[in-house]
Amino acid sequence: MLSKPIESMHVKLFHLLLYKKLNIIRECSILNEHIIHGGDSAKRMLLVLFNSVLQNTCVPNDWQTSIIIPIYKVKGKTKSDPSSYRSIALIPVVSRLFENLILGRIVKFLKTNFVNLPNPQQQGFQPNLSCLTTALRLLYKKLSCIT
Repeated sequence: MLSKPIESMHVKLFHLLLYKKLNIIRECSILNEHIIHGGDSAKRMLLVLFNSVLQNTCVPNDWQTSIIIPIYKVKGKTKSDPSSYRSIALIPVVSRLFENLILGRIVKFLKTNFVNLPNPQQQGFQPNLSCLTTALRLLYKKLSCIT
């Protein structure tokens, strides 16, 4: 399942990811706009490229590079203190698309083959779930114990 060739509909789904604001760098002169407005030929080229990476199990070196940008996070701390910053990694757009494609396959594989994965109590980093859903679930359990 994880190593089978990518179908064109997958590329169409991940084409939509480009409309989100992503932390990416412009490598090899490939921009978001090239992929967004590249039409079917750009999608076919991505499809060939991604399938080649899967078949050869070799990720291009350019996809393994990132630019680390420090972001000032704590107001009131001195800007000369390195602990006042968090970092974000800017990665190539093609790399980001491929990562999201592989992530989708892994999540689908895990949900198909492991019934309790993720644990039902795990609410963070899950689609349509958050800290609020955890709090509401806890509140519901407490109220159901009272009545």
